[in-house]
Amino acid sequence: MASQDAGTGNLPPGCETINLRAPNGSTLDLEGEWLDVSRDDAATMTWFVRTEGDCFFGVGSVSQFTDYSNVFTVQEFNGTIRPDFTIDGAFVHVGPAAFSETTAVYVPAVLLIEFAEDGHPVIREDREPNVIGPRCPRPEVCTPPMELR
Repeated sequence: MASQDAGTGNLPPGCETINLRAPNGSTLDLEGEWLDVSRDDAATMTWFVRTEGDCFFGVGSVSQFTDYSNVFTVQEFNGTIRPDFTIDGAFVHVGPAAFSETTAVYVPAVLLIEFAEDGHPVIREDREPNVIGPRCPRPEVCTPPMELR
């Protein structure tokens, strides 16, 4: 008998089948390489996303950076894709200073799946710019809300 924690079909444990459709009727595909367009400086991140059913796995990194004390240079986001085009999950900051006492390492967050005018999906962090909180602990380390295209 299969464990209750076993995945559906070939899905990992805890991941369930989901059938989301883009506005043009095609199956929504979030897998691949994404660019965080919320920044236009040397700290722009490239994200690599994988989905397995309703499970979302993403890793982002800054390809060239000089500020090795910045916790935001490597990040992970894992979550669950919902039928309402949201992704409930959490960022894990694993950059060089991720274990400092001043920046949260684990930050629960919600991502929104939206669609650009050309029909392509956009993944946007559901957070207001410059509002102090777990992903914006101090003005000097307040990154803009992530926007993947």
